[in-house]
Amino acid sequence: MAPESPSRPKRAGAAAKRPSASDIAPEGTTPASGRRGSKYTAVLDDDTLDAFEQLTRVARRRLGRHVDKVEIFSTLVLLAADDVSLRDQLISAVGGRETHR
Repeated sequence: MAPESPSRPKRAGAAAKRPSASDIAPEGTTPASGRRGSKYTAVLDDDTLDAFEQLTRVARRRLGRHVDKVEIFSTLVLLAADDVSLRDQLISAVGGRETHR
């Protein structure tokens, strides 16, 4: 087997523990494991964009520091993945939306 390139970290297997929302560092956006993140583009409707920006503003006020939108997004994903009730709410809401394809 060829050695791994030092610029590409080895990916964790399926049996690896998924980080919970409590494992998120409060500051910064670089994963603690040193893994590179993936870049996504989201096209949000006006109502969703307003809600996302409001959520970010509230977090900034309450924490008293700059909060990146990627922190909000990442935390929401990890919370939904870690909490069965929240995950079920998310899936129900997605299932109830009209598809735009």
